[in-house]
Amino acid sequence: SYVGLFYKPNWSPSNYKEKEVKRIIGLPGDLINMPNAYDTLMIPEGHCWVEGDNSSSSLDSRTFGPLPLGLIQGKVTYIVWPPQRVGAIEKRMS
Repeated sequence: SYVGLFYKPNWSPSNYKEKEVKRIIGLPGDLINMPNAYDTLMIPEGHCWVEGDNSSSSLDSRTFGPLPLGLIQGKVTYIVWPPQRVGAIEKRMS
């Protein structure tokens, strides 16, 4: 999975210009198992599914649903803070 930088969706009008960083878990046509449900969701065309690492408190697609691909601004490739974690993301991902 890639780590993407995106604008928050318009479900929060007061902070729609703020940016978030989450893992891109699914792309159009992928099936996602919905948390706490027995349903699966097919990601629609033009959308992706994003999730944060801290599932108990992350505002992500589990909260606001599929994210329009047009809100994705780029791929995160480097950690700059905190100092003990500085480095390229690729070497940390499997």
